[in-house]
Amino acid sequence: MQAYPEDVSSERNGQNIPAAEVLQQLDRLLGSDNFRNAGRLSRFLRFAVERTLKGEGDQLKEYVLGVEVFDRTGDYDPRLDPVVRVEARRLRAKLLEYYGGAGRNDPVHIALPKGSYVPEFGRPDKPNPSPRRMVITAFGVALITLLGAWLALRPSAVSLTVAVLPMRAFSADASADPELNAIADSLAESVIISLSRDRRIRVLAWPAAATVRLEGPLMGEAGRRLHARAIAGVFVTREGGHLRISSHMLDAARRSKLWADSWDKPEGAWPEFREELSRRIADGICERLPR
Repeated sequence: MQAYPEDVSSERNGQNIPAAEVLQQLDRLLGSDNFRNAGRLSRFLRFAVERTLKGEGDQLKEYVLGVEVFDRTGDYDPRLDPVVRVEARRLRAKLLEYYGGAGRNDPVHIALPKGSYVPEFGRPDKPNPSPRRMVITAFGVALITLLGAWLALRPSAVSLTVAVLPMRAFSADASADPELNAIADSLAESVIISLSRDRRIRVLAWPAAATVRLEGPLMGEAGRRLHARAIAGVFVTREGGHLRISSHMLDAARRSKLWADSWDKPEGAWPEFREELSRRIADGICERLPR
């Protein structure tokens, strides 16, 4: 077993948690149903917790995590490959799910705050409810129940499901290009985030969409596999020192093209125009949604 200094602790909301208790909680959490089959997330969390307890939390940067946890090579560029950011969002969601269920009464809570890869440790708050608080809580539960019933009975505002796929990228010699694939992945992720703000549509979450990376002629088949009405593909190719980014959307049911557009951008400026292009692609998709 790895040894930690006896006085190592982590603070959250003014609480000091001994390292031994944090490690016990880590083992309890990773052995739960929520994490038992989540290998990469478990490795991510253990690495972050152990580094923090050793006093090395300041080293938990995106590049270090990409290389040490996700087996990226030395030329890994976090600006082009979003793996750490994507997995951090998944880890935060897993932790919330665990502590909202099986781990609600655990003696130590482990959290990964937004905007940071350094975990925080604390004890759950257990206030003594006053009669007034109990009345307010009962009223709130009743109100939420009525609201849930109304939402279940009213017509859904969501009209269709859309999947955004990062299409397989090839170099001029027709060989697979991992760097271009990483750019396509990153752009598709940004488009999904932009589309998620439109209440008319249900956008397939990134992990589901990313499992299908197909070439253009098979986009209709992707629609059937993902149960999506519309399929939007993001293509990236390299021409000289420029990137050609193109996107088009198909009506998966009718196998007809609804929208297409393309842009040429300097390769070195990719991080600067990613958000601009994701908004343009999202706007094009929203304007041409199938009825």
